Amino acid sequence: MKTQQDFSGTVPVFARKFGEINKDKVFYVIRQPGKNRGLFSLLSSVLCHLDIAESLCAIPVVDFQNFPCVYNDPDVKEIKNAWEYYFEPVSIYKLEEVYSSRNVLLSYEHYPKGYSYCITQENKLNLIYDKYIRFKPNIIDIVKDIENCIFTEKVLGVHFRGQEMRYTLGHWFPPTKKQIKQAINIMIDKYKYNKVFIVSEDAGLIDFVKKEYHGILFSNNHFRTYGENAYKIKNARHKHFFRLGEEIAIDCLLLARCDALIACTSNVAEAARFIKKCSYNAQIKINNGPNNFRNPILLRYGWYIKNILPSFIGGFNLDLEITEKS
Repeated sequence: MKTQQDFSGTVPVFARKFGEINKDKVFYVIRQPGKNRGLFSLLSSVLCHLDIAESLCAIPVVDFQNFPCVYNDPDVKEIKNAWEYYFEPVSIYKLEEVYSSRNVLLSYEHYPKGYSYCITQENKLNLIYDKYIRFKPNIIDIVKDIENCIFTEKVLGVHFRGQEMRYTLGHWFPPTKKQIKQAINIMIDKYKYNKVFIVSEDAGLIDFVKKEYHGILFSNNHFRTYGENAYKIKNARHKHFFRLGEEIAIDCLLLARCDALIACTSNVAEAARFIKKCSYNAQIKINNGPNNFRNPILLRYGWYIKNILPSFIGGFNLDLEITEKS
């Protein structure tokens, strides 16, 4: 029977005995199932759980096979564990061996308490990342190819969310087109960037920025939609869910290679800052606050109302500030 116990005295885990092998070892299985979390939300949580595993002197393994996430793709036949679509295993032990072992700790299935959701504020996770996290070679090769072609000079990175994030309860309001244009203009005017790399799942935002900055802007030819959540589209293309994760991994690593960053509140931008060790020469962070409207009409249309209001009566702020590297 599954029992919950406090194995370390401070970290709650589920302790299980699956078999009789590896009696001298303790394994920590990292589980993060669910269909509403993106790749870098999952990575942030895994990093925290890897730190917990180290505090318990346990051997970590990540199980996105028996505890699937949104990226588990039925079209991917050769790999069952979705973690290993994008990352190398965090230890040499296979799930089959772990689930035949005597001492197995199962992590909680959520972001662990005591850790900031902003992983750049968790300095100890830098060492955890360097020790355990390796992107798959195919992702690294694609990033290097793009970098060699495009990143021949300083590049301004831009990341924005849109679409359903405008009316998702608790999610930070995404930026407006006015804010996007204002932020890019500020950066270009001050630092004279003539290359801008933009990342967004919103095809409409990409179209807008390409029109405004034709000739200096580039983006990857990744899957985007007009007003529809890409993760809710089935049979959009072969290996659709696998490719969604691969594409955002490539985009994030390229954002981490940019000289400066403009972004709204998101796990992708936070991961790029973390991977770059917060060493951007300049940043503009657009923080529009969370959508905490309880009224269903305001929840659905609050972003659109704030978009047309001036900032002094509740509209979004256009007075954006640059944070420079200290």
